[in-house]
Amino acid sequence: MDLLNYLIIPFFLALIAGIILAVALPKKFQAETLILIEPQRVPDNYVQAIVSSDLESRIATIKEMILSRTNLLKIIDNFNIFTGPEYADMFLDDKIEAMRKYTTVDIVSDRRNRTANAFKITFEAEEPRKVMQVVNAMATLVIDQNLKVRESQAVGTVEFLENELLKMRGRLEEVEAALKDFRETHMGELPDQLASNLMVLERLQQQLSDRQKGLRDEKNRLSSLENQIQFAREQAAMVVTAPAATENREPTTIEGLKQQLTDYKIRYTPQHPDVIRLQRRIEEQEKQSPPLSTDSAAEGSSRPSGGAGLPMTGRGVEAGLIAQRNSAAREIVAIRQELSSLQEQIAVYQRRVEDSPKLEQELLSLNRDYDNTQKTYESLLTRKQEAEVAANMERQQKGEQ
Repeated sequence: MDLLNYLIIPFFLALIAGIILAVALPKKFQAETLILIEPQRVPDNYVQAIVSSDLESRIATIKEMILSRTNLLKIIDNFNIFTGPEYADMFLDDKIEAMRKYTTVDIVSDRRNRTANAFKITFEAEEPRKVMQVVNAMATLVIDQNLKVRESQAVGTVEFLENELLKMRGRLEEVEAALKDFRETHMGELPDQLASNLMVLERLQQQLSDRQKGLRDEKNRLSSLENQIQFAREQAAMVVTAPAATENREPTTIEGLKQQLTDYKIRYTPQHPDVIRLQRRIEEQEKQSPPLSTDSAAEGSSRPSGGAGLPMTGRGVEAGLIAQRNSAAREIVAIRQELSSLQEQIAVYQRRVEDSPKLEQELLSLNRDYDNTQKTYESLLTRKQEAEVAANMERQQKGEQ
């Protein structure tokens, strides 16, 4: 009996104390809302989301946003919280701290995979209607801000990629212009033209060798013509100044001299001075120059011994030789000019061949810069297009909600 009294009496005392406290203490009401996170509706294989922050980080950001001074002040003003006479002397900072004390944001994890898939907002106050309104306002704020933040991040990503794409496009145009200027400046001496330059250089060197040989031939021809002209003048002078020793003058051609030698051999012995003289003269003319024409001999024998000036036939021979000499001289001048032009062209192509390795390195550098810039531009263009699709997905609320 005593044991029963020990159990019943404390129970009733506790019950009475609880009733008194329930009546005496102010009433507190609590409201909570559970916000589920739906994954992206469009498969990632088709559209890659560009809002890549993890859920827990975003919930932490949302919690800071809910408990921010600006948001709590807005809720206090909209729902007239802490407006009774008992709160007249309460400072604004104290009201904000009280709101933060009565508001909690907790992450709800899936028990199977232990991953966060929801979060719960709880608010506690004395008026049940205001408690419900505050929780609903916080939930609406979270949902609206989440949409705005995701869309803002998507649009910001698109704008960033668009700005980078414009910069890269300008860079690509600069590299294209530099490559174009390089090709135009070094046209004819680019590395891919090395084979043709070598062929042209070989052909020019062969032409130079041929023309040098032609120059030597023309110089020899000119020297021979000069000797012939000199010999013709000497022969003409001998014809003019020779005395008339006999009634019939000695002929000047080899044929005439041979005929006269035959006559002398009939009349004189082989040891006769005239016979010996004619034989020597015939030998000298055969060695020095081609024989004169028979008509020249006839004219020479018919001319009086005291006549002055060159014979007509001698003058014609000399004039022909002089014309040939002048032609050879002109040909030598032309060949020298052609040789000078060939040497200049050879120097140009030799420089092209020698500069080809250096130009090849510069061209490789420009091409490499162009290829890298073009790949970067194409990559940015692809990412920008994907970001635009992702931004449209966020605008249509097809992403994570």
